[in-house]
Amino acid sequence: MLLAFVSCDQMEGLFDKEKNETENLCAVLEATTVPQAVVESFNTNFPGMAVVTWFDKDGIGFCALFIKDNQETIAQFDLTGVLVKTEVDVEQEGEHNDAQNEENGCECETTDDKD
Repeated sequence: MLLAFVSCDQMEGLFDKEKNETENLCAVLEATTVPQAVVESFNTNFPGMAVVTWFDKDGIGFCALFIKDNQETIAQFDLTGVLVKTEVDVEQEGEHNDAQNEENGCECETTDDKD
């Protein structure tokens, strides 16, 4: 019979999936590089709101991170400015699901609120 002992500290990482995942964050953009049609669509869909951060969504669109009703919100647009999806971060952990539900797509979120 063979017995192996492993400390709890070594086992912790084995069961913590989030610690072992690699981040695939979308590229942050300067507001001046976002196409005018996308900016106008944001302003039409979310009047009075201000974008905190713009993201390049894998070259297939753009995401706008903004605050609405004291909650981080992400709006995803296609390349022509059509609103694709809106997500609200209810838990306020700074994490948003991939807007296209693709496991391999980048995530439109910032690292500021990460542990």
